Amino acid sequence: GNSEIINEDITKIDLRKINKKYDIIIGGPPCQSFSSSGYRRGLQDPRGLLFRQFVEILKHTNAKAFLFENVRGLLYANGGKALSEIKNEFEKIGYKLNVRLLNAADYGVPQFRERVFILGSKNEKLKFPYPSHGPDSKSKREFVSVIQAFGKKYNKYEKSHKLNGKYGHLLNDIPEGDNYSFFTAKMGYPNPIFGWRTKFSNFLYKLDRNKPSRTLQAQPGKYSGPFHWKNRKLNTEELKSIQSFPDDFIFNCGSSVALHQIGNSVAPVLANKIAVVVKKQLLNEKIGKYEVIEDGFRFSFDKRKGDLAKKTRRLGELNLSKKNQLNLFDKSL
Repeated sequence: GNSEIINEDITKIDLRKINKKYDIIIGGPPCQSFSSSGYRRGLQDPRGLLFRQFVEILKHTNAKAFLFENVRGLLYANGGKALSEIKNEFEKIGYKLNVRLLNAADYGVPQFRERVFILGSKNEKLKFPYPSHGPDSKSKREFVSVIQAFGKKYNKYEKSHKLNGKYGHLLNDIPEGDNYSFFTAKMGYPNPIFGWRTKFSNFLYKLDRNKPSRTLQAQPGKYSGPFHWKNRKLNTEELKSIQSFPDDFIFNCGSSVALHQIGNSVAPVLANKIAVVVKKQLLNEKIGKYEVIEDGFRFSFDKRKGDLAKKTRRLGELNLSKKNQLNLFDKSL
């Protein structure tokens, strides 16, 4: 296409190289300087240079709008002070803001992935797209499952594998959708291997093929999932599907680098839906079928997670109360 690519360190780019014609700037600069360990230095911290450069580019282009993306933790860092400082930087240069925590699964991505988005506009406050899937959608359309996303990539005749390493053999016994907690006393396992909440939730996490995946990580550990229900690591094509990349998108690199890029990306299907409604608002076009979220709207995903946690606790209590709890793990049943 006609895209101009500047392959340089963003902190070293001469802003004179950047054309002022752009209407919207999109980015997700890291915000470690706003974390609990770095907040005191804020934008003075060297790690804050990426965010600072993002602001400088906005000032240079005087863009009509911008889209900023970051992890959920930004909402709570330093009791909310980090987010306040970031918002203040945007407001000082004339932007009206809309901050939302979005879950990619609510927009047709086969992954429960929560990220903070900030929409900024020089004119009227921009709005985010209304969810298209899940209980918060008007259609109540079901989430896209992993197996739906895999499509023809899934070989139903594939034989089960055996993961190597210290904990690899445990994966075979873990039910789909579960993780290391299957082997805890809390869940009624007769000879507990792990303590309750002693590992991250992705540790030995096996996909439930009929549901969206948990969040993909850019740099997972050796036993960090999601793992395939055939007890193996996912390949690049499967990871692409979970992140909603189209099949014809090529990662021209090794699998570990590809995973890093996939895990750090914004899910394309969600990005597209945001882009469509933002474009329509900027051009003063009718939204049409692309409905937007009004200010009073509240998502239910935190309540859903709370309900799931309660259900898990009840299951654990039920398992512990059974006199014959050994039978719960009897493979002959």
